[in-house]
Amino acid sequence: LHGERPGGSYSAPFSTKIIIDSSGTGKIPATFKDISATVTSNSAHLSWTVSSGDFDSFLIQYKDAEGKLQELLTEGDSHEITIPNLVPSHRYTIDLYGISNQERLGPASITFVTGPQEDVSVHKSVLRDFVVSEVTSNSARLTWRVPSGRFDSFFLKYRDSEGSNQTLHVDGDSHKIIIPNLVPSQRYRFNLYGVLGTVIHEPLFADAVTAAVQEPKKEKPDETIVIKPSLGEFSVLDVTSDTIHLYWTVPTGSYDSFLIQYKDADGQPQALPVEGDSREV
Repeated sequence: LHGERPGGSYSAPFSTKIIIDSSGTGKIPATFKDISATVTSNSAHLSWTVSSGDFDSFLIQYKDAEGKLQELLTEGDSHEITIPNLVPSHRYTIDLYGISNQERLGPASITFVTGPQEDVSVHKSVLRDFVVSEVTSNSARLTWRVPSGRFDSFFLKYRDSEGSNQTLHVDGDSHKIIIPNLVPSQRYRFNLYGVLGTVIHEPLFADAVTAAVQEPKKEKPDETIVIKPSLGEFSVLDVTSDTIHLYWTVPTGSYDSFLIQYKDADGQPQALPVEGDSREV
């Protein structure tokens, strides 16, 4: 391509290249490259780039540890895939094919060796602070910490009140347990084991004494406080020629009734009852 300057002169040529499909469709052929792998002991993550064109899909082929051919398919707009279930310390050759317009292009190949078996040494996992955090007359709550590493599971052993061995299992992501059906006022020793792979961690132990059974408090019957009644002042308020008006007080307690006794002019005894809430007659 030349550019014409004013005056009729031309610039230096500018060039580019195009690829013409042999089929005459005018489409640029699809190509891919730069396959790479990130490898662990049991998997490989593959990625690649598509430098031109489009692919309908990609095909990954490889032989497993037993020599059997394995195939994986992925969509054409995906440029990566993870191959699982590989064998540690094994050499693999992976072939990548691109599928475009029912035509298989490639392969691009990569060879790698998977990593060694991961060390699951129990020394990386630490079990500490095994304590009885709460105890009742028939249960105990136990807790512990894993400050580093991990455990697949735990199991706890103790002897019941009859001397029989009991075992309880706990998931590895749980760090507590409640032990039911204990006997009141009984001493127990609990042993906690951590399990990682096929290795059992040296146990930790914790002691506890269950609480005594508290007898229900006996309710005391309601006590009725009896106030002893007493008579206070007794006086004559008024006197006429043929009557007398009497008055009295009751400083404490109460009476059902009162009885006034006296002798009449003939010397005969007389009695006059009065209601208990009355204070005069």
